[in-house]
Amino acid sequence: MAKAVTLDQRSTLIEDGTMRANSNWNVIVLALLASPAYGYTDPGSGLMLWQVLGAVLVGLMFHARKVMTSIWPGKRKDRDRDTCAR
Repeated sequence: MAKAVTLDQRSTLIEDGTMRANSNWNVIVLALLASPAYGYTDPGSGLMLWQVLGAVLVGLMFHARKVMTSIWPGKRKDRDRDTCAR
Protein backbone atom coordinates (compact mmCIF):
# COMPACT_ATOMS: atom_id res chain seq x y z
CA MET A 1 0.00 0.00 0.00
CA ALA A 2 1.27 3.49 -0.83
CA LYS A 3 2.31 5.66 2.07
CA ALA A 4 0.97 9.22 2.29
CA VAL A 5 3.66 11.86 1.77
CA THR A 6 3.47 15.35 3.25
CA LEU A 7 4.56 18.44 1.34
CA ASP A 8 7.80 18.71 3.34
CA GLN A 9 8.64 15.09 2.60
CA ARG A 10 7.74 15.56 -1.05
CA SER A 11 10.10 18.50 -1.48
CA THR A 12 12.83 16.45 0.19
CA LEU A 13 12.14 13.54 -2.17
CA ILE A 14 12.27 15.82 -5.21
CA GLU A 15 15.56 17.35 -4.06
CA ASP A 16 16.88 13.85 -3.31
CA GLY A 17 15.90 12.66 -6.80
CA THR A 18 13.93 9.67 -5.52
CA MET A 19 10.56 10.92 -6.74
CA ARG A 20 11.97 11.91 -10.14
CA ALA A 21 13.50 8.44 -10.58
CA ASN A 22 10.18 6.79 -9.69
CA SER A 23 8.29 8.89 -12.22
CA ASN A 24 10.81 7.95 -14.91
CA TRP A 25 10.18 4.27 -14.21
CA ASN A 26 6.43 4.87 -14.44
CA VAL A 27 6.83 6.37 -17.91
CA ILE A 28 9.03 3.48 -19.06
CA VAL A 29 6.59 0.85 -17.78
CA LEU A 30 3.61 2.60 -19.40
CA ALA A 31 5.49 2.85 -22.70
CA LEU A 32 6.26 -0.88 -22.65
CA LEU A 33 2.66 -1.80 -21.85
CA ALA A 34 1.14 0.36 -24.60
CA SER A 35 -1.00 -1.53 -27.07
CA PRO A 36 -1.22 -0.64 -30.76
CA ALA A 37 -4.09 1.61 -31.80
CA TYR A 38 -6.09 0.41 -34.75
CA GLY A 39 -7.77 3.46 -36.19
CA TYR A 40 -9.00 4.58 -39.57
CA THR A 41 -8.81 8.04 -41.04
CA ASP A 42 -10.49 8.57 -44.36
CA PRO A 43 -8.88 10.89 -46.97
CA GLY A 44 -11.54 13.56 -46.42
CA SER A 45 -10.36 14.06 -42.83
CA GLY A 46 -6.85 14.95 -43.98
CA LEU A 47 -8.24 17.39 -46.52
CA MET A 48 -10.42 18.96 -43.83
CA LEU A 49 -7.34 19.47 -41.62
CA TRP A 50 -5.57 21.24 -44.50
CA GLN A 51 -8.62 23.44 -45.02
CA VAL A 52 -8.74 24.37 -41.33
CA LEU A 53 -5.01 25.16 -41.38
CA GLY A 54 -5.46 27.38 -44.45
CA ALA A 55 -8.43 29.18 -42.88
CA VAL A 56 -6.42 29.82 -39.71
CA LEU A 57 -3.53 31.25 -41.73
CA VAL A 58 -5.81 33.53 -43.75
CA GLY A 59 -7.54 34.66 -40.54
CA LEU A 60 -4.16 35.41 -38.96
CA MET A 61 -3.19 37.50 -42.00
CA PHE A 62 -6.38 39.58 -41.71
CA HIS A 63 -5.84 40.00 -37.97
CA ALA A 64 -2.21 41.02 -38.51
CA ARG A 65 -3.31 43.60 -41.09
CA LYS A 66 -5.85 45.02 -38.64
CA VAL A 67 -3.26 45.24 -35.88
CA MET A 68 -0.67 46.83 -38.19
CA THR A 69 -3.11 49.46 -39.45
CA SER A 70 -4.05 50.32 -35.86
CA ILE A 71 -0.37 50.80 -35.00
CA TRP A 72 0.60 52.62 -38.22
CA PRO A 73 -2.60 54.17 -39.62
CA GLY A 74 -1.18 55.50 -42.91
CA LYS A 75 -3.26 57.18 -45.61
CA ARG A 76 -6.42 55.51 -46.88
CA LYS A 77 -8.05 56.57 -50.12
CA ASP A 78 -11.74 57.32 -50.21
CA ARG A 79 -12.96 54.76 -52.73
CA ASP A 80 -16.31 56.48 -53.38
CA ARG A 81 -14.62 59.72 -54.37
CA ASP A 82 -12.25 57.91 -56.73
CA THR A 83 -15.05 56.10 -58.55
CA CYS A 84 -17.25 59.22 -58.89
CA ALA A 85 -14.42 61.33 -60.39
CA ARG A 86 -14.08 59.09 -63.45
